[in-house]
Amino acid sequence: MKNKLKLTFVRPNFEGMSEYCPPHMGIAVLYGYLVNKYKDFIDFSFIDALPNKLNEEQIIEKLNILRPEIICITVKTFQVEQTICIIEKIKKSLNTIIICGGNHVSIEPDLFINNGADFSIIGSGEIALGNLITIIINKLFNLNLKLYFSNNILANKNSCYYNDVYNLKFEKKFDSNFVGEKPNWDIMDIDLYNENIHINKDIKALPVMASRGCPYKCDFCSSFITWGTYVKYRDPEDVLDEIEYNINKYKIRDYHFYDDNLMLNRKWLINFLDKIKERNINFNWICLSRPEIIYKNRDLLLDMKKCNCKGFELGFETENDDLYNNMNKKNSKLAFKKAYDELCKYEFDMIEFLIMCFYEGETIDSLFETYKQLEKFKSQKSKFLSSRYFATPFLGTEFNRDIEKKGILISNSNKYKYAIFLNFMPYSFLNSNISNYNILVNRLKILYKLSNGFNNLIYKKEIENVINNYGIETISNIFNDISKKEGKFEDFIQELNIKLCLNMLICIELGGRFIEFAIKNNCVNLGGF
Repeated sequence: MKNKLKLTFVRPNFEGMSEYCPPHMGIAVLYGYLVNKYKDFIDFSFIDALPNKLNEEQIIEKLNILRPEIICITVKTFQVEQTICIIEKIKKSLNTIIICGGNHVSIEPDLFINNGADFSIIGSGEIALGNLITIIINKLFNLNLKLYFSNNILANKNSCYYNDVYNLKFEKKFDSNFVGEKPNWDIMDIDLYNENIHINKDIKALPVMASRGCPYKCDFCSSFITWGTYVKYRDPEDVLDEIEYNINKYKIRDYHFYDDNLMLNRKWLINFLDKIKERNINFNWICLSRPEIIYKNRDLLLDMKKCNCKGFELGFETENDDLYNNMNKKNSKLAFKKAYDELCKYEFDMIEFLIMCFYEGETIDSLFETYKQLEKFKSQKSKFLSSRYFATPFLGTEFNRDIEKKGILISNSNKYKYAIFLNFMPYSFLNSNISNYNILVNRLKILYKLSNGFNNLIYKKEIENVINNYGIETISNIFNDISKKEGKFEDFIQELNIKLCLNMLICIELGGRFIEFAIKNNCVNLGGF
């Protein structure tokens, strides 16, 4: 066609990534699906604000140059405010169709429609977006292209919210055979990104997904909202075709599986490993899995290592049994020790434990217990990594239900609904008795300085000003004074509020980050003074 439509994907910027900048797999998957079907009708482009650190105004400047007829914005919770701002600015300067999709859109589709978007797509987006674009093309070019389903524009449990652009009516349709599309990374400049498999962070990796869905529905996790609880796997040959193609094209041999649990389907995993050996494809990879699944399939670990699996990410969360059970993880804490011993036995290069701090039920005792247990794990042979996240009550999760009864939201801004920000403090922690703990002030001062302070703060300016003006020593002494008086953590917060003249929410963030940093870095004694 001489006059093609222009479609631009947009990823808004967000805070907290530091130097880590992964490529956007969802956009690559959508592009892989759409470009094969609509290359004769559409020119595609991608504005990624993350690697270029573009603000909303700069995104609009680029859109005004491109002037696309269709704009597709991907939205996670921490991008909601930026997205709404972008939509409002687009409406002032461009006559275009705006389509929103992504994790948060699946939870609050009306939010984006009410703020000016034309369509909100729920769940996995390939078929729904493809059929929606087919309708748009048919209307604009007076064509009769067929939809994926002849009578329904939606599939795979998707529904679509819309403004009255074409007076469309939508129905749900489930296609149990659709397991996702191979990503096509040509839509973006791979050199801008630094995904890795944690072993050598200077070596570039690409993400890959072999399955969608998770049956477990942990209370804090929103994965099931997008992918569902029915797990669907791609053909192992298809996954390896993707990896082999990327090796040849991009010379990238490290791959990070984003699946919720790659080892869940034993038959699939055996087939996958057999195909790697049969095709003799040389690539390094890591995956996420649950410890009881790892232990159940421990006889496959040697084969996985021979096939260049370099390590595992494990949701350890906490050492405390009661707190762990509150998360509805549906397994036993004993499984972690058993799985970890098996992984160490085979000397995998990397084992990363994912830690969640300040979940509902957390106390200073449970936090201290978790970090002490991590020290024991570190003594084993494999390279041990731990990534600390803060409990985030995402909309749509059980954790978020009746959240005001569980704790205090430190920020009501969606920009900080991201697990690297401390945005929730449980009442259980505020009520913790801190009388058995004292801060090792001199050690903490040194380690705080060496670490360049706290990262990813909501009230960054205010907290940095406090520490610059008063110092870590003052905060440590306030904590130790409360401890001597056999006080609670909330008394420590109250004293910060009085002595430092800070807003209470700032005091909660400062106090929470302070004590977690101190415990993590072995700057806290248990047993009093």
